[in-house]
Amino acid sequence: QEGYDGTVAWQLHPQSGAALSEGKEVKSKQRDADMYYPAHVLDYFRSMEVVGVTDFEGHTCYHLKGTNQWGIVNEQFYDTSTGLLTGYRFNSAWRGGVGEEIEVFSDYKAFDGWLMPTRDAHKSADGLQVQTTSTVTFDDVSDSVFALPGAIKALLAKKGAN
Repeated sequence: QEGYDGTVAWQLHPQSGAALSEGKEVKSKQRDADMYYPAHVLDYFRSMEVVGVTDFEGHTCYHLKGTNQWGIVNEQFYDTSTGLLTGYRFNSAWRGGVGEEIEVFSDYKAFDGWLMPTRDAHKSADGLQVQTTSTVTFDDVSDSVFALPGAIKALLAKKGAN
């Protein structure tokens, strides 16, 4: 599990336990939590250039290479026929990840007027992880969903005591 409540970015990992994110990783979590990210994606980048047209996961795509505001390179691929985001390629080593990773978005469907991918395949040296979405609702989430888990509260209290 992982989360970002607007201030604190955290994760609960089955092997390593509770952890607080810091520095650039908090900025990445903040971006990932932005529900309106697709509407203002360029606000998160200091540079973005079109590399060309290439094949990405079986799609002919516009290949864009950007450096985000905190200095991390992220490549984006947009389908040339639909204009929809097909995926990302990035290196996660800077945050302790496995290195080269790709994320592939597909099966777009409309939810309350928003076109969203219902399949997200994440590929890395650790293997394949697929997330599917069947329903999306808006503005009906209880504030309690954003409450920090007890283990994260304990880490914050310990950090504040130091």
